[in-house]
Amino acid sequence: GARTYGTSPDADWRLTDLVGTATDSTFTLTGPLGSTVVTVPGPGRHLALNAAGSVALLAELGRDLGRLGGSLTPFRGVGRRFEHRGTVAGVALYDDYAHHPTEVAATLSAARETAPNRLVAVFQPHLYSRTQRFAREFGEALATADLVVVTDVYGAREEPVPGVTGHLVAEAAAQAGADVFYVTHRSDLSWHVARLAHPGDMVISMGAGDVTLLHNELAPLLGAP
Repeated sequence: GARTYGTSPDADWRLTDLVGTATDSTFTLTGPLGSTVVTVPGPGRHLALNAAGSVALLAELGRDLGRLGGSLTPFRGVGRRFEHRGTVAGVALYDDYAHHPTEVAATLSAARETAPNRLVAVFQPHLYSRTQRFAREFGEALATADLVVVTDVYGAREEPVPGVTGHLVAEAAAQAGADVFYVTHRSDLSWHVARLAHPGDMVISMGAGDVTLLHNELAPLLGAP
C-alpha cells in the first residue's frame, strides 16, 4: 500500500522538530523503519518536506536510514535557489530563480522563516504569456512579503503583448493586501530598491531574467554615504 509522509500525526513517516536557519534546516523523521535526524542545505518547510519524502522513499527501498539523515548535507543546492549574495549596510541580499507562482510562494515562505525583520520581495515577471496568465497568482504569492517591488516583464524570446506589463502583477499584489512599489523601467530598479531598503531588511530578488544582477547594482548604492 501507499506510504504517507508529512507533519500530520497520522503520517507513516512523520516530520517533527523542524528548526531552520538562513543556510539549512534540521528535523527528525520517524517512520516504520525507525527514526533519524535529517539536515538539509537551505531553509523552509517546503524544502524539508521534499527531503522527508526522499529519505522515506530511500529507506523503504532498503537504504540505511541512519546514514540517509546526513547524506543531503554535502549537497549545497544549485545556484539561484535562495542564494545569499552578501550583506551590505545591514541589508541581506538574496537571489532566487523563482518564476512561477508556486515557486515564488515557496521561496517567500522559506524567507519568512529566517528573515530577522522586514522581508522585501523584488520581482521581475518572466515572459508576457506567463504574466498575462498568472498575474493574479503572482500577486497573491508576493503579498506575503512586507514590501513588494515589481518591475516590467523580461520578455526573453517573446514579442511584447499590448497591455501586458509588470503593472498587472503589481496591481494584483496590491489587491491581495501588499505594500507595493512598481518600477516601470528595469534600469531604475536598483535605485528604487536602495531607496526603499532599510538596515535589517532581507531583500530577495526573484525571476528568470536579468534581475539576478540586482545585488551587484545595489551594493554600491547601499554602501554610499
